[in-house]
Amino acid sequence: MRRSIALLLLCCIAAAAAFAQEADPVRTEALAQEAFFAAQALEQKQEFARAIESYLAVAQEYPRSPFAGEAVLRSAVIYDDNLYDPPRAITYYREYLERYGGRQSRRADIRIKALARYANVDPLLYRQYRDILDHASENMAVARDRMDAFIQKNPSCPFLDEALLWLGNEYRGFKRGITDPSERDSIRRAMVYYQRIIKEFPGTESYLYALKNLGDCHRLLGDFRQGRRAYMEVMLKGGDFGRMLVGNQMTMLNMDMYRTRVLYGVILLFVGCVAGLFLLVDFRAADILPGLWAGLRKSLFFAPVAAILVFVTYLYTDATMSNIKGDEPWLVAVLAVIAMAGLMLNEVVVRADRRKRVKAGAYLPILAGLILCLVYLSYYFLDFLPYAERLFVSA
Repeated sequence: MRRSIALLLLCCIAAAAAFAQEADPVRTEALAQEAFFAAQALEQKQEFARAIESYLAVAQEYPRSPFAGEAVLRSAVIYDDNLYDPPRAITYYREYLERYGGRQSRRADIRIKALARYANVDPLLYRQYRDILDHASENMAVARDRMDAFIQKNPSCPFLDEALLWLGNEYRGFKRGITDPSERDSIRRAMVYYQRIIKEFPGTESYLYALKNLGDCHRLLGDFRQGRRAYMEVMLKGGDFGRMLVGNQMTMLNMDMYRTRVLYGVILLFVGCVAGLFLLVDFRAADILPGLWAGLRKSLFFAPVAAILVFVTYLYTDATMSNIKGDEPWLVAVLAVIAMAGLMLNEVVVRADRRKRVKAGAYLPILAGLILCLVYLSYYFLDFLPYAERLFVSA
């Protein structure tokens, strides 16, 4: 009897509270906002357990308030981004979609799909994995060792393919050219992880990424045929997504394949231009040294402009970024030196023209050909060509 009376009293109190909320919606909304902001303050202090408790209390006490849906969403986000508990995050994302919806529905739906593969994963295992990723920027070498140990300790981990892909990407790096032998060793090590993904996880999304990155590794190491084969397989198996994934890398690979062939053509063109220049111009020793000296004096007027161009290029290109090696200033410097050499050659030709008329219609194409050949040869032998090609293809 007493329990029945107590239950009746509780129902009356709940009904009275609900009636009071209906009677004064402005005050109710103010209380809901205050409670929501209090939960936000706890979240900002990283008191995540108390923050979730407060958010859920907002949703329970003020179910008709706009803050109720936001509170449920924030609970899901905390479980997702801070506590690394995918099952609970999915639960609250779904609750948000089913009961509230709103402007964050798209985000909730995306996260549910992204977390689906972790729905039955041991949260402790997932937290270990995410902890490695969260602290990777502090010391990448330590992070790689930790991830390697994690993979060896958990060979049946449900998301092992992601761990292998991350580790492979970190060893591969993202530089635009490979000149240091140690970088080549890192790339070969990355290839081991990619090949394992391709062999053990053919049905996963990581498979296409690993196959594409394996093609990158082959290309960087100079094995262009294997690189082309990997890219073609990505495009064949990945469809539109595979073609997007490969992007302009196939173009870069083709450039790599034909670079040496082009070199032979450039050398022949350079020899032909030099021969044509000697046939066209009456060079004499009395004109060469004075012409070179006059050209040097004139090119010195161009030197400050060239220096400014190099400096501006350094300030506003990748050369000032710490994550990659930017060669743009050196590219501009080489162009400036070749332009100055062209000025000096032109002065020698001008002096020779005083004695024997030089046909401008024949001379100018030869001069342009010489300059282009010198640019290509300089970039090729200074190992700037891959970088320059990538700049133009990516533009």
